[in-house]
Amino acid sequence: MSENNFDKLLGKNGELLQERQKQVLDGALEIIRWHYKDKSNKMEVIAALFGKKLNERFMLQCSDRNREVMFTPGGLDVLDYDDFFADELGRMFLEDLLTGEAMAIND
Repeated sequence: MSENNFDKLLGKNGELLQERQKQVLDGALEIIRWHYKDKSNKMEVIAALFGKKLNERFMLQCSDRNREVMFTPGGLDVLDYDDFFADELGRMFLEDLLTGEAMAIND
């Protein structure tokens, strides 16, 4: 039985889609590293990619609900989540933003 075009694009279990997301993230980070090598901390540049400034609060649309977040020099802070795992959630949401799985909601 031959594969359909969807299987060729995504792989039988979506493994190619996951690999492509990783490639996009790696490529975006390499562009930032190359063009902004004079800045040791790239979070200001990441924020600007989404039309935001450091420490500017905004809403993030993600799979389960909207979250209030802000870019900081240390990463993406989740402001409406007060828990031990908030840092991990911020890292996950930052990756989701960079791969297109989440989006910044503009006012």
